[in-house]
Amino acid sequence: MVFFDFGYLSRLETEDDPKLIALYICDQHTKLAHVVPTPAKGGRYLKYLTTELCRFVAYTQHTSVTLRTDNEPSTLSLLECSRKSLSSLGITCNVEVAPIGSHQSNGAAEKTVHVVRQLANCFMQQLESFSTSLQIVAPCDCLELGPLCLDSKPICGSRKS
Repeated sequence: MVFFDFGYLSRLETEDDPKLIALYICDQHTKLAHVVPTPAKGGRYLKYLTTELCRFVAYTQHTSVTLRTDNEPSTLSLLECSRKSLSSLGITCNVEVAPIGSHQSNGAAEKTVHVVRQLANCFMQQLESFSTSLQIVAPCDCLELGPLCLDSKPICGSRKS
């Protein structure tokens, strides 16, 4: 199952600093997550967002996938466009929409937003501590590296108890 939702990123908490929008995507099976910065949730960026969501699903190598999101109009538009695109790529696509008023039922996407924001802020802090000349505008600048693995298991070696 692939969960997705929109979230916001902000470098500074001021009135004149507009929050940046990002599409957060998470695959339940592989634990991969991806963040796609975007100027807007839809409109002329819908095609771009559809491409990125479909690219993520193809990257996971699923032949059949269930897309789950909340019932916000922008996510529903992205859901429908992605479903059509994935079908044309030969990927069977099922759709699940979180019930109205049940924000927590899309919990995996909400958790991804929270975890990836924390990682981005951590990356930024580390980069800024090593370089005084480095100018990072937003947390999403640190996340354009490709999909991240949010699995809690160690990548190499084993944990000591």
